[in-house]
Amino acid sequence: MLTTDNPTTHRIFNAQKYFFKTGVTKSISFRKKSLQKLKQSILDHAEDLYVALDKDLGKSKDLVDRTEIGRVISELDFMLAHLDEWATPEAVPEYPGTTFSEAFIEHEAFGVSYIIGPFNYPINLVFCPLLGAIVGGNTAIIKPSELTPESARVIEKIITSTFDEEYIAVIQGGREENTYLLSLPFDFIFFTGSPATGKIVMAAAAKNLTPVILELGGKSPFIVLSDADIDRTVNMLTFGRFSNSGQTCVAPDYVLAHESIKDILLSKLLEKIKATMPGIDAIGKTGIRKTGRIFNQVVDIYQR
Repeated sequence: MLTTDNPTTHRIFNAQKYFFKTGVTKSISFRKKSLQKLKQSILDHAEDLYVALDKDLGKSKDLVDRTEIGRVISELDFMLAHLDEWATPEAVPEYPGTTFSEAFIEHEAFGVSYIIGPFNYPINLVFCPLLGAIVGGNTAIIKPSELTPESARVIEKIITSTFDEEYIAVIQGGREENTYLLSLPFDFIFFTGSPATGKIVMAAAAKNLTPVILELGGKSPFIVLSDADIDRTVNMLTFGRFSNSGQTCVAPDYVLAHESIKDILLSKLLEKIKATMPGIDAIGKTGIRKTGRIFNQVVDIYQR
């Protein structure tokens, strides 16, 4: 497993604290240039990402373009187009007693942010939070998932070839490295993963009153009403459930359908699954199950 020792992590953290205080990251032109540099670097390393995601998760080039690289580039372009607007102070109404003053909301950067990436979308769910950190004028330390080591290597390659570590850095490792990172007084934490680990992250953040964003998995219902377009519904349901082998935070977990269309929905759903999931040949389109724990959960469901 790729790892980073604690002294190196602490040195980078302190360097980012110092760099943020210089105010360089708050410049709008600096933020735009950083986004443009990152976009070019991701595109330059696209072939490396295809290979890494194939090795880690069995993802096809098409799936990578749609759910990983494409998503990041689309969000990056959107942020570039709206950065000036978002950074402009927003005038607000005056209140009694402030008649002779000017009232407005100005968005300020937090400081040093910590982004904890998951294994299911190791590129999308690392770089998209990073875009937000950059747009907001922050520095960032990224820890990619140790469960997708090839992707983690390419992420580090992209970051180190694009930014100085005092601005954006990658820390490699697993639970031990994450525990140490969570002990540091970050100014913001972004975590994507399970509710169980989310509780650990929030508890650690509370010690320093660090604000957090927790993007957690859960049980997602798929609701089908009596007047639904059944063919379209079946396409949506199968894509949502089987894309990335179902390893998506918002993948449908169960269906709540009106009793009047239950039979036809089940019939067409089974027909669609048999036609599009013939066996091993479908792996390139849907990806593979990554961890032994998750794989065993699926086996247990089938056995029951």
